[in-house]
Amino acid sequence: MVPLAHGRQPRQRQQRQQQRPFHNRASSAEVFVPIFLRVGIVYLVLQLIAWNFTVLHLQSTTPTTSQQQLQQQSPLLFFLGWTTTTTRSTVPFLDIKSSLSQQQEQQPQYSLLLNESFSACLLTMEDDAVGLLHEWLAYHYTKLPLRRLVVANDPRSRTSPRPVLERWYDRIVISEWTDRDYFPVSYRRAILGNQNQNDDNKSNNNNKNQSASDPWTTLHRFRQRFFFFKCLRRLKREGRTWVALIDSDEFLQAPNPRWRYLPNIMAAAMPTTTSPTTTTTTRMIQANDDVVNVVNKKDSPSILVWSSWTVLEFLRRLHNHPPTKQPCISVPRLLFGSKPFDTTTVLSQHHQQQQQQQQRLVDETLHSMSMSRKDFVTLQWQWHGRIDDTTLNRAGKAIVDVSQIPFSAMDLNRTDVHRPVMDYCSAESVWNTNIESFLILHHYIGSWEQWSFRSDPRQTRTKERYDKYKTLGVEHDDSITSWLDEFVRQVGIETAKVLLEGTGRVRNIHHDSSMGGGRRGNTSSSSSSSGGSLFLLSNTDIYPGLQAIQRTPSNITTTTSTTSSTANNNVTIIVAIP
Repeated sequence: MVPLAHGRQPRQRQQRQQQRPFHNRASSAEVFVPIFLRVGIVYLVLQLIAWNFTVLHLQSTTPTTSQQQLQQQSPLLFFLGWTTTTTRSTVPFLDIKSSLSQQQEQQPQYSLLLNESFSACLLTMEDDAVGLLHEWLAYHYTKLPLRRLVVANDPRSRTSPRPVLERWYDRIVISEWTDRDYFPVSYRRAILGNQNQNDDNKSNNNNKNQSASDPWTTLHRFRQRFFFFKCLRRLKREGRTWVALIDSDEFLQAPNPRWRYLPNIMAAAMPTTTSPTTTTTTRMIQANDDVVNVVNKKDSPSILVWSSWTVLEFLRRLHNHPPTKQPCISVPRLLFGSKPFDTTTVLSQHHQQQQQQQQRLVDETLHSMSMSRKDFVTLQWQWHGRIDDTTLNRAGKAIVDVSQIPFSAMDLNRTDVHRPVMDYCSAESVWNTNIESFLILHHYIGSWEQWSFRSDPRQTRTKERYDKYKTLGVEHDDSITSWLDEFVRQVGIETAKVLLEGTGRVRNIHHDSSMGGGRRGNTSSSSSSSGGSLFLLSNTDIYPGLQAIQRTPSNITTTTSTTSSTANNNVTIIVAIP
């Protein structure tokens, strides 16, 4: 028995010894390898968190930055290729002393465009057919400078702006929207009900007593609000900065020669160095001395208008001036009537010399392009009414720096054509006169052919009404005319001819319902509405930003359906928000 017990003991010990090496090797793998993996995973997670907070911080401080800042914050993620193309920088946007040469070395070209250019949201209505869109694009490409554009064509338009826009694809980033991109079909159906669009298009031209509360007018105004709301949010997501919210017959100019503080500002900001652009400027006109004298009621020294300055450059040169520090700047409008340019106009002797010099430059440029002054509204129409007549010039428009406005402030119920972001656009500044703003928006009627061609749902365009605008020839202004020479110098004479081909020419289009009728029908049925809450819309909701037109409609028949109910040309609508 003893030997048997002795024989079992070594066998059990041997089994334990054979199992021990495998046990020891498993313990080593569990101890050392997972430690490195866990440490690496924790390090990557911390890097992700740090990188995310870095991006959020840079986005909140505006405008664009290079990828080197992210590389300093998170070198590992930069090495792995985890970078973003919509980064931002801490360089002050209005700091004119910042070195553009250093930014060009550090930043990719697209980032420079985000920070060094303007964007625009534009609603068109047959502007290409009257030759107005051509001039609008060329002017703002030169004077803003415009490099990003969102365009929405009115569904009732008989033409498409695409042939004109295609010329600019290599110079301006352009997005073309239809109603389905921004306007819910439920609104359209609720406002129009069972009305036929083609029939209404005819009534717009025939009804001389069309009310401002006509359903089509209501639809037009709601479309404007939806478009600006969607457009601003899109451009903010893209990392854009300043956005112009104007029409195709409006031209933004800086500086405003009537601004009461312009002489002092210009004296303080006069450039001390000469460059090709300033040299060209000095040979331009010393414009509008007579206008400034009328405003100041005294003789003032000659004031040089820097025609080579863009609106963006002017904003930067005034970075210490309070109005430029606000993310929403209201721009007053100035209506130019139907009194054409006349070389025999009697002006002051001093201004006649300036005008002759400027007109000679304009005529030389036009001759080289085989074009005439009548092709351009900015050259042909130089007479306007009183600068302090807000009834005639109406409420102003706005430019908005979306990089300084949070998404929470971009609310549809707080969006208006004249105050796109009501929390940042003051109601008082909408009615500023032309001497109270450093920017000015020239609003042109154009020729009778241009004005009568487009069917405007807001008013009846008759010859009698057009002729009344000839009485606006109270004051003369040709300060904007130098832009054409600058545009030709930038793009070249041959390119300018291609881009401006068709400017000012009204196309021969038959006014029948077959033109574009299919497109209009498709627009109204292209999208479907989804369920949502119900709310009441009235005339008060059309322009919520203007107190002057906020009123409660009378004699309204209210309905709880999703169709419109009208009484005495007023509209009350119950709409389901999709």
